[in-house]
Amino acid sequence: MSNSILTSTFLKIQARLHSIAAGITGSSQEAEDVLQDSFCKLWNHRLGISDETSAARLSYTVVRNSAIDVARHNRNNIITPLDDRDFPDTSPLSDRSGENLLREIMDLCRSNLTPRQWEVFRLHDIENIPYPEIADRLGISQENARAILSRTRKAIRDIYRNKKL
Repeated sequence: MSNSILTSTFLKIQARLHSIAAGITGSSQEAEDVLQDSFCKLWNHRLGISDETSAARLSYTVVRNSAIDVARHNRNNIITPLDDRDFPDTSPLSDRSGENLLREIMDLCRSNLTPRQWEVFRLHDIENIPYPEIADRLGISQENARAILSRTRKAIRDIYRNKKL
């Protein structure tokens, strides 16, 4: 019974949910993705939904939160095209090879991060290993691996901002 309540309620209010998601993300296509993801998340809670009102409330909440997450992700990951004007020839980095600079940056990170932070960073961002495998290898939860990586990236940003390479 709760499966049909969730599905029918979600379909009834789908246009309003799409409107909310599009307003937050700024994109109709992103809103479609948010609705798909939200319905999958809601499906995991279908057994706790007893009536149409609770299904609607939960749907609005999940869609809003998912749309906010997508908007934050998009805002934080803006790719700016670079051209030659962004890098003057008088840059202090111009006399170093890219390989030496990368080695210097990696050594700086390794020496300023905890061994656990370095391991999670290396596995995920350098070796492109997914969170489930990192969690298995290190004996931690996926959520813990994500949290460690988030703190590690912040630490790396702070190291980069405070050190002149």
